Amino acid sequence: MTQLAKPHRAAVEAWLASGLVAAHRAVGAPIYYVDEFIDLFVHVPPDRRALLFPLIEPEHYARLYGVTGALEQLEDFLTAGPLARKWPHPLVRLDFALALRPDLAREMRTAAGLFALIGDGVVALSPWLSVHPRRALAQLCDRQLDACSAAWIDPQFLRRQYGDCVGSDWDAILHYASLGDARGDWPSASFNTHVWAEDAALTGPLPLQPFAHFLWQGRIAGFPPLAPFLGSGLAASAMLVDADRHSLPSDRRFFQVTAQSGDAASGAPTRPTLAVALHIFYLDVSEAILLRLARTDWPMALYVTTSAALEDTVRARLDATGLPYALSVVENRGRDVAPFLTVLPRIVEDGHLFVLKLHTKKSSHRLDGDHWANHLFDALTSPDSLEAAITALVTTPDIGFVGPSGHVLPVGDFIGPNDAQVGRLLQRLGLRLDSCRLQGHFVAGTMLLARVSALAPLMSLGLRVEDFEREAGQLDGTLAHAVERILAVSGWCVGQKLLVQGGGAENLKNRSRFYGAPG
Repeated sequence: MTQLAKPHRAAVEAWLASGLVAAHRAVGAPIYYVDEFIDLFVHVPPDRRALLFPLIEPEHYARLYGVTGALEQLEDFLTAGPLARKWPHPLVRLDFALALRPDLAREMRTAAGLFALIGDGVVALSPWLSVHPRRALAQLCDRQLDACSAAWIDPQFLRRQYGDCVGSDWDAILHYASLGDARGDWPSASFNTHVWAEDAALTGPLPLQPFAHFLWQGRIAGFPPLAPFLGSGLAASAMLVDADRHSLPSDRRFFQVTAQSGDAASGAPTRPTLAVALHIFYLDVSEAILLRLARTDWPMALYVTTSAALEDTVRARLDATGLPYALSVVENRGRDVAPFLTVLPRIVEDGHLFVLKLHTKKSSHRLDGDHWANHLFDALTSPDSLEAAITALVTTPDIGFVGPSGHVLPVGDFIGPNDAQVGRLLQRLGLRLDSCRLQGHFVAGTMLLARVSALAPLMSLGLRVEDFEREAGQLDGTLAHAVERILAVSGWCVGQKLLVQGGGAENLKNRSRFYGAPG
């Protein structure tokens, strides 16, 4: 039987005395004595040794230090000392414990001292695990990540990325922690390690492991509840998807034109009926919009809102289009936002998957108001744009919104006098205003294509028409302007992202054209 050297037995005794070993004999009795531990350790299969010594992960330790025997790894760790061997396990960062409690550096210089500190619940092990030391150890023994860390890690995503290199979900996580993070791999589709590394480089040395660095900094600075990307540019927000980098099916036409036409044997999906929520306030603009919609070959159902004074005229124009429609009369308040919220439940009830939100925008306070509105209409209703946008929604489940390039703006740069109302709405959604300022984006003009299910958080706010201010020609600062800022953000809180149609470069060029140079 291999024996540990005498000086190292004291460290193991400290480990056992602290109650850190969660192993049990076959009869279920806990292990209390060092000789019993050593006797059992050499006979335990490698895949069960984590129960005996959870701080050492054998494959990781062998890869880093070239020490392959299980007992040899234990002795090497005890000999080298915690400060010299910072990586006994890919999820354990002993330097993290030291950073949290630099006053305990002397105690942490020996394995026995570190074990005692962990056992006494004084220091945490890792930013991957709970900041509560005992809970962190329990999670390590149970092979569970802390909820905050797990929110950014998708084991299925990792397994697809690594293929045959990994077996179980836990193996995929350990492989990523050991190697993938250092290579700049993503832990999920939501976290771009390269973007985080670029942001972190602005304030210090480039981290060798971007995701671990994010967890570490996030713990100390206050873990962001939404997304880890702090930049204000297009590529730096987890909320945004850039159309330049978003791959769509290679066929120009992804859908059959109708259920009856096209090559049904090809397996191409038929076009889903699109709900169009259209608020009509300006009759002259409505004529052009209805003409655009009538000319498309996309199946659609119109949900139109207008004032009582325009009802008869609007109904006649809708009849002339030949499109199915439902017309609702609404009070003139809340601009286009309140009317949209009144028809949204009907759209959900009718079972539509996607909704195109339009309104008769003029923006007479702007010299370029007509050109601005036409740019929005063209981007959303042209056949190719509509086909590409709906294809993106169908093929990518985490895209919930599509906004025209040039009109997707960062909330922080364009919040204006709406911060108080935006803050109240975000609080009801369980989000923070400061995070939204840094990372949130919205579609200016509130014309966009949306996945109906992505609008559920917005609907959960229960806003009523009477909650909106009466119309008085306000240019900003109303509840409608606040909802404009949080409409897509509300979907983001359930993982639904915003696709910028036209791509990032086009978005910035048009943003400068319509809203001024990027700030």
